[in-house]
Amino acid sequence: LFGGGRFGTAAVWRTVAVVRLFAFALPAYCAVHLFVRAHYAARRGWTVVFCAASALALNILASLCLVWRFGERGIALGTVVSAWVNAALLFLRLSETERGEVVSGLVGGWRRFLGAAAAVALALLCAGDGWSGLARTVAAGLAGYIAFTGREILMEIKRNTSKADKKEQIESGVAL
Repeated sequence: LFGGGRFGTAAVWRTVAVVRLFAFALPAYCAVHLFVRAHYAARRGWTVVFCAASALALNILASLCLVWRFGERGIALGTVVSAWVNAALLFLRLSETERGEVVSGLVGGWRRFLGAAAAVALALLCAGDGWSGLARTVAAGLAGYIAFTGREILMEIKRNTSKADKKEQIESGVAL
């Protein structure tokens, strides 16, 4: 694919390394898309602008700092870091009710994601030579998703249990 013209083998492998790093930002970009919609629905457009500007400043700063040490991979790393920070800022600026709705929406699609990631990892493992590294990357992403989703599910259960306990105490007349 990238081997045509003056693009040699070394450049191909450098490109592969950069694309692999950029792949770690994809879940954050997907989350940002969802969080931005939630903020606009709540008529908080300035929150989106503030978070995006903060992420852009971080991207520039991180890329400039990392490019000297890691070359073109440093730019990709800076982008990954800023994408996740943007997603975190947008998520944290949602109200508790909105967070619960967003998390339930994210968790709702976990089966499709897990199935697709497992199918891709299996296909890459079966493909043989040269693809096993990518299969490991997909498997690592899958493991990260499982860990994140599991944590969010446990936190949601804990929040709902706490709310139910408070409601029960109020209904039974026990002072808080």
